[in-house]
Amino acid sequence: MSKFKKQILELLFDFYDKFYMHVVPAGDIRIGERGFIGNESEHGLVLVFSASSYKNLRWDENSLYADMRFSGKWESLAIPFQSIVTVFDDPGKPEFVFKFSVYIEKEPAGKNDEKEQSAEKSRVKSSNGKVVKVDFSRRND
Repeated sequence: MSKFKKQILELLFDFYDKFYMHVVPAGDIRIGERGFIGNESEHGLVLVFSASSYKNLRWDENSLYADMRFSGKWESLAIPFQSIVTVFDDPGKPEFVFKFSVYIEKEPAGKNDEKEQSAEKSRVKSSNGKVVKVDFSRRND
């Protein structure tokens, strides 16, 4: 999946002036000295990639690296592809939304029944051991 995410990101950086990336605290993610603040450690963080929000962009086979501005201060980020759960172009009326399943820890086969296994597909186990459920479905309120 990392290779696929990398290809999508290459296209996004080539064709879009601005897009959003939802990342969760999984793997070796690093958000500079800032880290995750408040409930970001449970729900993740949405990063905005636009012309003035990042610099020094690079990546390898496993992670994306960039410097991004938070409240006027530049922070160095290391984002493993496994931490990326969604990328989209507009939070109000998106033209595209790529939503990825994230598998951090796998249970040995036979421990969970099918219902539990399907529930695990929509969960992410964060680096602090908490389970985070990411649900972007719309509700008709």
